[in-house]
Amino acid sequence: MSTGEDISLKLYHYLSKIIGSDDVVKTRQNIFKVMDFVMNDNDGFTFISSGSKAEGIDIKGSDFDRMIVLKMANVNENMRDATYPAYGVFLLMEFTDTPSGFTKLKLENNSQKRIPLIGQCSQTLGQETYISNKLFREYFLLPDMIIHGPCQSLPGDVYDRVVCFRCKTWIASAQPWINRSQSTWPGYKQYRLDACELTASSLSCLTYPTSLINKMTGNVLNNFIRAITCFKSCSDPEVCKYIIALDSIRYIHSQKLYNIREQNKSVYKQFDITLSCSRFGLFSDALSYWLLLASFMYQHKHFKECIDIVVYCLSKSTPDKIFLQVTNSLEEQTVFEKTKTVFGLLVTCKHLIIKNVYFVYPFCLLPAELATLSTNIKTIVIPPVVYSNVLLFLCFHHLRDAKGKADAIHGLELTIRNKHFIQNLRNLIVGNKCLDNVKNFV
Repeated sequence: MSTGEDISLKLYHYLSKIIGSDDVVKTRQNIFKVMDFVMNDNDGFTFISSGSKAEGIDIKGSDFDRMIVLKMANVNENMRDATYPAYGVFLLMEFTDTPSGFTKLKLENNSQKRIPLIGQCSQTLGQETYISNKLFREYFLLPDMIIHGPCQSLPGDVYDRVVCFRCKTWIASAQPWINRSQSTWPGYKQYRLDACELTASSLSCLTYPTSLINKMTGNVLNNFIRAITCFKSCSDPEVCKYIIALDSIRYIHSQKLYNIREQNKSVYKQFDITLSCSRFGLFSDALSYWLLLASFMYQHKHFKECIDIVVYCLSKSTPDKIFLQVTNSLEEQTVFEKTKTVFGLLVTCKHLIIKNVYFVYPFCLLPAELATLSTNIKTIVIPPVVYSNVLLFLCFHHLRDAKGKADAIHGLELTIRNKHFIQNLRNLIVGNKCLDNVKNFV
């Protein structure tokens, strides 16, 4: 007969296959800690990642939850415990005619309605003024988001955020939670632990930070600088460097391109910053960052330098590399984990991982010859080897090298035919569009 301890161990190993090991869960948690640290150098807001993903549990159906706490006001249950924030906005809880677990927020000083947020989100009922839940949610609603319960959400259940005020004391209804028993455990029950097909490794942790960084708001350069500062105090320096690498690409995409031949201070400053960001980017997968640097060189008409970078990228695009995606195979996860154990996260990402190359609106780094790909979309994703051959062709075209153009076309056709690092139908469609575009220049 199995003992309770045996059942607990079996359950632990079963859940580890689905959720991930301690190391995997900690890696996910550290990613969100770094993200919050970067975002929280802000006088007006405190960003708190929450939900299952922030706790390190990433299973099918998990979304990204974030609380955005406004520092401009403080909520109190009664006047006795009242504390007044620097901005002087004071809100008092009122539980009259409210369901259990809900409260009204009453404005004690009507002169505070002169503050735009308070004035636009409050309603007066009789002699009292309250914050309107509906108006408050709509006030912070972005054009591409929808109202979902108390949250503003992106369609598809991928991101929920709730803007809120903070009460700094434990209210009466929450007092029992402070002294709750934490020693009890549900009675043992015999579970049938079948073999689990799902697996979880820290490889899967690398698939979502890019999308999280793209949702970060505010000044891109300031976020990038805070990410670098964060490295000094981060509990996991490798995770922090990985986040810096991802944030650096966002900064590169945000830069306006100048004509390098103008030879003025703005040009040289931009050139120096971009090269520095590219060096940070090497802490993530190296190839997509090298290809962005090649795009930067191409836009500045440094065609020979662009060719050198692309040839190097093609030499590293070998079948032993792991193309990062949400559903990497068990074999790929095993190789990644073993390599990471020996060499660490950053070296493994740099030499083992390959990602798609992506461009964001206003597509400053995208060659003008591929402009037809940007119709009515804000992000263009191109398979790495496809883009390498496209850049080679365009460079040889400008250098009037007919043989080089023919070789690049041949390489592009082989890449599409063999689906080399082309993972899905969407990638294949983009590859064929790229091929059609470059053939117009033959």
